[in-house]
Amino acid sequence: MKDESSMLTSLIEYLETNNSFEFIAREVPFCYGLRRADLVTCDKCSFETTAYEVKSDSDNLVKLEEQLKDYKEVFNYVYVVTTKKHLVNVRKVGLWFGIIIIDDNKKVSLLRKPRFRSKLNLSKIRSSMVKNIKSSENIHEAFSEWLKQRYVPLYEIFKKEKNKQSIDAHDLQILSLRDVNLKKI
Repeated sequence: MKDESSMLTSLIEYLETNNSFEFIAREVPFCYGLRRADLVTCDKCSFETTAYEVKSDSDNLVKLEEQLKDYKEVFNYVYVVTTKKHLVNVRKVGLWFGIIIIDDNKKVSLLRKPRFRSKLNLSKIRSSMVKNIKSSENIHEAFSEWLKQRYVPLYEIFKKEKNKQSIDAHDLQILSLRDVNLKKI
């Protein structure tokens, strides 16, 4: 699987088939705007968030360990989505994150489930949000609600607009605030 776009379409189709989400979003900024999660989901029944870092065959893993350090401070669950090419090196980074493999035939396989992370970095979560929250608020709930306000409308448009056969590049653009112009949709 050579390109990230193909991997994302396969991953989203897999996730939607096997889960129920409040939203799926692409390129979600976090950690003072220094990082962008390739994909973020929020469970419908909880305030738990899951981030997915996608590493295609054309990517290198030089920054992966540093990226994952930031991911684990903001999101409850973290997955690395990769190919067989990078599997050995991804496993060397740690045991706490989940691993999903996508092969050349676009088959998605869950290799390892992530560990739940309840102790998150409150300042990094706050830095990811535009609105100020009171220190007395439940940070997980406030973060989840803030994400929902931003991304549920895009996800609803995505579900209405996506090609019924398979997800295409236009569909992926809808899931990103960076790529979408809501006036055109």
